[in-house]
Amino acid sequence: MDGVKRVATVLGNELARTNDVAFFSMASTPSFFELNATLIKTSKPVNTGRSFHGSKPLTIYSSQIHDLIQTLIQGNYDIVILTAGLLTSFSPLIKAEVPQV
Repeated sequence: MDGVKRVATVLGNELARTNDVAFFSMASTPSFFELNATLIKTSKPVNTGRSFHGSKPLTIYSSQIHDLIQTLIQGNYDIVILTAGLLTSFSPLIKAEVPQV
């Protein structure tokens, strides 16, 4: 596991002490780090084991983005934290579909 995942886990666990927090995973594998909040997994997991270095990530990961957007809507979340590279590219689609987040 890399440092970004560790930082996200530490941040999420600390926020979970006083807020309603959920982690969302695009992989089917269990979390390497202990989570103090619910782990929601996409219905179509992607388990590449490496960073994405291709083109058209919004097309390639459209199912996972859709699942994340539906999770945000159904869970009535206020904030989403997208960690690094690939995930930050999802932000325009999320904002378009769930503008209050």
